[in-house]
Amino acid sequence: MNVRDVLARTPARQLHLLGVAVLLAAGAALWFGVVRAPLASLRALYAEQTKLAQASAGLARLQAQATALEASVRMLTGQFGGTGVTGAGADEQLRLIREIGALAASSGVTVTAIRPAPKEQALVFVQTGFDVEARGSYAALLAWLDALEGSASRLAIPRFALQATKSAGTVELRARIAVYGMGSVS
Repeated sequence: MNVRDVLARTPARQLHLLGVAVLLAAGAALWFGVVRAPLASLRALYAEQTKLAQASAGLARLQAQATALEASVRMLTGQFGGTGVTGAGADEQLRLIREIGALAASSGVTVTAIRPAPKEQALVFVQTGFDVEARGSYAALLAWLDALEGSASRLAIPRFALQATKSAGTVELRARIAVYGMGSVS
């Protein structure tokens, strides 16, 4: 039995349905393979173009914000006298060490070590300061940290760690005490 015999015995209506099915399958293959793929690529390109346009608008907005931030920083630096220790000499460092020691003594805290810390870049500011080790009661250490932050030199404590000691009621503190100024680490 060959294909010609099968087609001869099949009614015309079924042959028409079979032909329509083949045409629909061929049309679907053409749609998905030839027409739909390029349209999807075109839509993806339009979406990418829209994202790039939004990104360039966002970049312009970020540049405007950076300019405004720089102007604000200049204004604040002028307002506060620009007292950062960027490029500070030995006299300025000794004055800060004396101030840290005097505030510790007035709060009942014993400073056991103080070392200059390396300068670090913090956004547009340079952080210059000291790594300090001290001990005292928890309340005395808190009072000392509060006094440091309220000092005339505008000292800051970017990080610290507390550790209990073997002596009852005594806590050991390791802290970075810093002053921020304008400039860059070089």
